[in-house]
Formats: sequence, structure tokens, C-alpha cells
Amino acid sequence: MKTVLELRVDDPRRPSAFGDWHYEVADTKLARHVKASAVLQICTYIELLERIQGVRPEWMYVALGGSARAIERLRVDDYMAYYRAARDRFLATMTSTIPAVWFASTYSFIRVGMAATRTALMPAASGSGCVTSK
Repeated sequence: MKTVLELRVDDPRRPSAFGDWHYEVADTKLARHVKASAVLQICTYIELLERIQGVRPEWMYVALGGSARAIERLRVDDYMAYYRAARDRFLATMTSTIPAVWFASTYSFIRVGMAATRTALMPAASGSGCVTSK
């Protein structure tokens, strides 16, 4: 089970559209260490939350699994530039071509430009994957 939490922070110096407080994002992961993919996922939540509340959270939190059950606190501004660059590259790639899509068996083959990458994705319930081609 996955849990994403918004933590209320009472801070009149950083008011939101809601009042003299704002939310920060916390996410739970089973991993023992914070991974880049987790940070990018939380940054996506932060981008959406910032649009709603009108203020960017200062901190993000990752509650880790393992016996230590540590909670890592990360400064949002240290990661948002990287997130925006990754997001913009992804969106540019997705909008540069309209791939043809058809069903195949078991695995997904994704062709991006001249490089083809075979990605083992979770097969659909029917046992078929998806093939995309330029």
C-alpha cells in the first residue's frame, strides 16, 4: 500500500491561498534509501500542490522502509530545477512524434527516435504488452 500525505505547516511568513499556513508533501517508500525516481514523483506532487495553494513547500519528506524506518527531509528548491529539466525532456520527447500503437505479447518494445529499448513491463491481465513504433 502506498501513502502520500500533505502535512500542514503553520507559518504566517509563508501564507497560502488557505491562510497563514500551507501544506508540504510526505510519501512512503519501501526502499531503505531515497531514490531519484521517488524525488521526481514527489516533485510532481509539489508542482500540483503549489498551483493549488499558491506557495511552494519548503520541504518534502520520504518515509523509508527497512528496520530503521527513517524519515528523510529534503529541501524542495534543491530538486525542482532537476525535476523541471526531466519533465521538459519527457514532454518534448512525447510530443515530438505520434507513435503508432498496437498490442503484442508479454513485453513492451518502445521505439524512441533511432534507439529501441526493450522494457519488461507488467503484462496486462490478458498477457499482452504494448508495442510502439515511430
